[in-house]
Amino acid sequence: MKVKVKLFFKLADLSTDIVEVELEDGATIMSVIEKLSILYGSELERQIYDAETGSCIVEFIVNQRHEMPSKQLRDGDEIAILPFVVGG
Repeated sequence: MKVKVKLFFKLADLSTDIVEVELEDGATIMSVIEKLSILYGSELERQIYDAETGSCIVEFIVNQRHEMPSKQLRDGDEIAILPFVVGG
């Protein structure tokens, strides 16, 4: 199956704004992150995971709905990866 991944802010500097990713059926958002990590290496991982805790520091939006990394994807889904916004 194929999904489209939209990268924002510093993540977009790693590639084009939209990346098409080929995945196995039953893949999850984490499968997308693993695939992108192979393509873009440790720089992508630094943008997605906190170096000290290993927790995600981005939000995942699938078809305009906030989702958890364990969300199972379907062919044609659009995933946006957005860094958390902090401030007031």
